[in-house]
Amino acid sequence: MEVVVRFPVDMSAVRVRVATPPGEDRNFETGEVKQRDGKPLFVLWVTLIDGAETQQVRVRVPGPVDVAPDDLVQTTNMRLLHWDMNGKSGLSFTADSLVKIKDQAGQAGGSK
Repeated sequence: MEVVVRFPVDMSAVRVRVATPPGEDRNFETGEVKQRDGKPLFVLWVTLIDGAETQQVRVRVPGPVDVAPDDLVQTTNMRLLHWDMNGKSGLSFTADSLVKIKDQAGQAGGSK
């Protein structure tokens, strides 16, 4: 995959809720787990919440990823990538990490 453009995403006013458990991001041709900086990549769906607007997006993040569905998380270095591969193009999101947000009682948000 050739990355054409990388845009930083300002997440300061956006809440992020995990929608699916993280799964290994595998190369379609080889079946091997993709890596970034020597760490395995995971992919999961999250819901971005900005006031009354919501949008589910798929995010790639290096592991290990200790989050579960319904957790509220904070993203680090969220980026939107425009890619072009074999005549196809699209958008994808990546982040350096997803960390559970603790509530006022010190519990991780969302998990039970």
